[in-house]
Amino acid sequence: MLLKRKGFTIIEVLVVVFIVMILSVIGVANYQGGEDDAVLKIASNKLKQDLRRAEIMAMSTREFDGSGCPQGGYGIHFDKINDDEKYILFADCDKNRLYDTGGDVNKCKEAGEDPTGVDAEEFFEDIKIESGVKITDLKVGGASSDSLSITFLPPNPEIFFSRAGDTIEITLSLENDDTKTQVVTVNKTGLINIK
Repeated sequence: MLLKRKGFTIIEVLVVVFIVMILSVIGVANYQGGEDDAVLKIASNKLKQDLRRAEIMAMSTREFDGSGCPQGGYGIHFDKINDDEKYILFADCDKNRLYDTGGDVNKCKEAGEDPTGVDAEEFFEDIKIESGVKITDLKVGGASSDSLSITFLPPNPEIFFSRAGDTIEITLSLENDDTKTQVVTVNKTGLINIK
């Protein structure tokens, strides 16, 4: 008569351990991919919020460095060649609908707007994109551009692009995977979407 043994054979235990290891590896790989997607979505939503912030600053005629509301409103400037990991919130002091980085027209006082005598550069704030995300493409009316500015002119606000076109597309992607992207679009009526 054969004795019945209770328990598992070593082969059965090894098979179960092997299956658990495979499932763990798959789970960790999917978690890291999901984390990257979340960072990309956070960056695109932050960009959308910052565009709205510039628009609200223009609509509310927010004072800029004690020199009144800039006559050209507020805007966001992108430059993917010099720095694809940030964008600039600026006050358009000279109403040229561009971010001026130097020369004689980057001060609100020099643009003839400052009644208080306070010098104020057009630069308002550097906004860093989430770590691991970069700007990979800027398109105006379907044509690629290396840099562009979006300006909101008070009080309506009217929206101006530094290049001709009715829609701007700002493409953000992961630094380690250019195939994973989010596209933020802005049109002339002020509609901001994320694709």
